[in-house]
Amino acid sequence: MLDGDGLPVRRLVRMLASPRIEVVRRVLGEASPRWARHDVRARTTGSERLHHPVAGPLELTFEVLMPAADEDQALVVYGAEPGSASEDGLRLPADRAASRPDSRSPAT
Repeated sequence: MLDGDGLPVRRLVRMLASPRIEVVRRVLGEASPRWARHDVRARTTGSERLHHPVAGPLELTFEVLMPAADEDQALVVYGAEPGSASEDGLRLPADRAASRPDSRSPAT
């Protein structure tokens, strides 16, 4: 079962019962003012279907972060559901590249 933020409820309950929770609360209290000043102007999330020439069809989630100080920049982060065919597809180009002989190294 997940809470509203996607954190498993059992894990959240264990964390709250931990004797270290006071340390966590203190650290979070110190970090809260910093977090409130964050410089991210916009954050957009969603999912997208893509077709990769090697990996084939991919169903990916994405998150776009845009700094408030520079509207011309954006960081887009893509990810796949763990254990999904899309996650396997994302690994395929890297696996293929890793299995090729390095063309820059001298032949032996």
